[in-house]
Amino acid sequence: MLNFNDEINKYYFHDSQIDFVSIQPGDGLLRNLKIDINYYNWEGNKENQGEWKWKRLILTVEHCFLLRFEFPDLIEGGFEISHVELKNDYESIQKFLKEKKPKIYYNVLKNKEFKNWLSVKFYTHDCYGDPIYGETTGYLWIAGFDAKIELNDSDITGQIHIPVNNQ
Repeated sequence: MLNFNDEINKYYFHDSQIDFVSIQPGDGLLRNLKIDINYYNWEGNKENQGEWKWKRLILTVEHCFLLRFEFPDLIEGGFEISHVELKNDYESIQKFLKEKKPKIYYNVLKNKEFKNWLSVKFYTHDCYGDPIYGETTGYLWIAGFDAKIELNDSDITGQIHIPVNNQ
């Protein structure tokens, strides 16, 4: 098992935007999840450099078995990513499957090689509430294995943050 969370941790998702999420059923337990993100690309740009170039980040999980989401405000900032929380819950999910879904575990998953394991929760700027006060914020939480990332050029340009001049 390779922990794909380490790969996700290389990206700074703040101010990126979830463009679309799709899930396609496949053979048996196969559930293909695809998340298309307009990636703000903090790593590839510099303040005051000129035109800020975004990227298109496509996250694919071939065997998705957790998809939870809540977007309380779909109008204002509902899909803009605030921060990411990586979950290291592989063992607990495997234990759950073994105890609660033994038929699936023993017939399908027991001998499956779990490659590129991933469990990540994208929190969004929802403008619905403030987590400091215990109010609801949006999130998209996914988990599965056989994950991969594609990073492509995008037509989107422009800087969201106003650069601060320290002089």
